[in-house]
Amino acid sequence: MLDTLPKDITTDTESFCASLAPGRPVWVKSVPDADAVPSFCFENVRQRVLKSGGKIAYGYAIWHLPDAYFEAEHHAVWEDAEGQLLDVSPQYKDYTEILFLRDDAAVYDPANFRPNVLTAQSDDPLAQDIVRTSLAINGVMNKYRIIGMPEADMTPEDEAASRTLMNELDALLLRYRETIGQ
Repeated sequence: MLDTLPKDITTDTESFCASLAPGRPVWVKSVPDADAVPSFCFENVRQRVLKSGGKIAYGYAIWHLPDAYFEAEHHAVWEDAEGQLLDVSPQYKDYTEILFLRDDAAVYDPANFRPNVLTAQSDDPLAQDIVRTSLAINGVMNKYRIIGMPEADMTPEDEAASRTLMNELDALLLRYRETIGQ
């Protein structure tokens, strides 16, 4: 898997974030709670609030594949009594910080799943294909999001479609790696 943690906050990053919510993205330290569960940030933060006070801060984790795409993942972090933010959920690749765009209007509603937002960074056909394929994968996967469940069984047809799309994405990302010399 590729590293999608932004390296810095660029004007392109700020433009992408401005398309989602007012405000600027900020770096937030990531120190997962011992009992935190991957992909359950809203529950993880709720548990931290119950134990330590503070409140939940809603928004988006911002991801970036240079010259390919920006991605916003609906996310929550913990805000302590002094207003400091901390990501208490385990992150992919054990990141020690994430880029977070606060959006108080992006309140978690278990009945209304918010899919990730992906935007190609350029008109480059490879970037466009990576985003198109990623969105298609998300479209299949999002049909199976059940609140409180890490995953649900797919129909054989959707499982086959997902596998085909994942193979297509793997091939696109291999081309991307070759393009950037990795």
